[in-house]
Amino acid sequence: MACAWVGGAVLSRAWTKKVRPLKEQTLAIDPAITDWVVGKLMRDHQDFVAQQAEALRGHALQLALACLQGREPTRACFQAWLAQGMALDTLYLQVLAPAAGLVGQWWQSDQVDFAHGTMGYNHLQDLLIEFSPQFLAQSGHSVEPGRRAFMIGQPQAQHALGLMMLAEFFRRDGWQVTSASKIGRFEALSTVANEAFDLVAISVSTSRDLGALRKLIAQMRDKSLNPRVAIMVGGPLLAMQPDLATQLGADFSSGSAEQALRDADQQVRLRKNRHVPQPSRWGVTHG
Repeated sequence: MACAWVGGAVLSRAWTKKVRPLKEQTLAIDPAITDWVVGKLMRDHQDFVAQQAEALRGHALQLALACLQGREPTRACFQAWLAQGMALDTLYLQVLAPAAGLVGQWWQSDQVDFAHGTMGYNHLQDLLIEFSPQFLAQSGHSVEPGRRAFMIGQPQAQHALGLMMLAEFFRRDGWQVTSASKIGRFEALSTVANEAFDLVAISVSTSRDLGALRKLIAQMRDKSLNPRVAIMVGGPLLAMQPDLATQLGADFSSGSAEQALRDADQQVRLRKNRHVPQPSRWGVTHG
């Protein structure tokens, strides 16, 4: 046994002497090979991403057309993509949401009348309702205390699919969410005055009456049962007006569900350790 180990060591030293020059030559050309391989992999990846993006745009167009035809065609498209292994996250954010955007564009350009546009939105919202249990079942989070959100649509807004989707992502992440796509000023103020929310999220879809919305946000902050409440704005208007939060007196804005989750968690945590005076009932706002 000892001879075998010794013999192996001798053979190993001899083999090392023989292969060292070859190894040195290999190392000399490694950078060139590495650059070529990495470059090819990057190009292949970029091509793949571009193809995937193009496919998702095609899916969004297909779903937009289907939702104008009826509930069953809409559901059939969605079910087919799920059967192919597409994730609900991807379908929600990169297919369903863009499909709703297309319907909105067609309505604004008079390619689709109000009745058909509303019907299409309703069919898309039906998908969120139907697949909500499946989506929420993916959660690895339990509902956590100290993460309560109140989500509302801009007064007079016609559709609330984006708000519904945002609420689903927050619920899956462990937030306790109260949402109301259509709510009046008095009811919104009464709700925040009687329940201690950590976050108020408002979806803004039109530039009409921004002055009234700014006033409502100031009043909600003043009357909030939680003086540390964080107020977030988002929605379709944010893409056209990136400074929307500043305009409206909100604390921050978020342009996607993933960003909203990160920002909301950070903002709420910061406020928990911040001393904030109790809100005045005489019209003084705190921000």
